[in-house]
Amino acid sequence: MPDDVIWFYEQNGSHVGPVPARVVKQKCREGAIAATTLCWQPAFGSTWRPVRSTEFAADLPKVAQPPPLPEPPPARPAAPVSAPQRPAGVDIVKASPNAWGIALAPLAVTIFAALIARSAPKSGAVLDAASFGITIHFCRADKKQLLEAGYYNAPSAWWSLFSPVYLWQRGTVVGERLHFWVLMGSIVAAIIISAAMDAE
Repeated sequence: MPDDVIWFYEQNGSHVGPVPARVVKQKCREGAIAATTLCWQPAFGSTWRPVRSTEFAADLPKVAQPPPLPEPPPARPAAPVSAPQRPAGVDIVKASPNAWGIALAPLAVTIFAALIARSAPKSGAVLDAASFGITIHFCRADKKQLLEAGYYNAPSAWWSLFSPVYLWQRGTVVGERLHFWVLMGSIVAAIIISAAMDAE
C-alpha cells in the first residue's frame, strides 16, 4: 500500500485528514478507528467506505466471535379448543367424604341411638343435638372444599341448618344430586328405625 495516498476518515461527524496510510493503519491497530468508521481516498470517487471493506481491514483488532446461537426450542402445538372444563378437583368434590357425612348423618345417629337405647333411654335430645352439630360441621367443611376446588358459587353455609336444601343446592353447583337422594333415603330409614324402636 503506497504511503503517498492520502486518506480521510470520519470522527464524531466530521472528517479528519488528509493523513498518510500509515496513520490510518496505526489508528486501526490502536482501536481509535473502528471497523465501521467511514474512510475515503481519491480512488473511491464520491463514496465513503467502512474501514472493514478497505485494505485496513487486516489492521483492525481481531474480535473473538461467539459460537452460533443454539436452536430455539420447538414451538408447542396449540391446545385444541374444547368445551369449557369444570374446575380442578371435580372428582374429589363428587366423592367428598363431607357430603357423604351430611347424607348419612341421620341414619348413623339413629342406628347409634338404637344401640344405646336400652342403656340410656333418655338420650334422645342429646343425640338430636349431636346429629345437628355433626351435620353443621360436615356442611361447613364441604363448603370449604368446594371453594378450594373452584366452585365459587357453593351454597351458603347457612343452609347447613337445613341439610336437604344444602345438598340440593350443592347438587346444582357440581351437577350431581346423588348425596341429596342418599340423604332422603337416610331420613326415611331413620324414621323407620325410630318407629320400630318406639314399637318395642
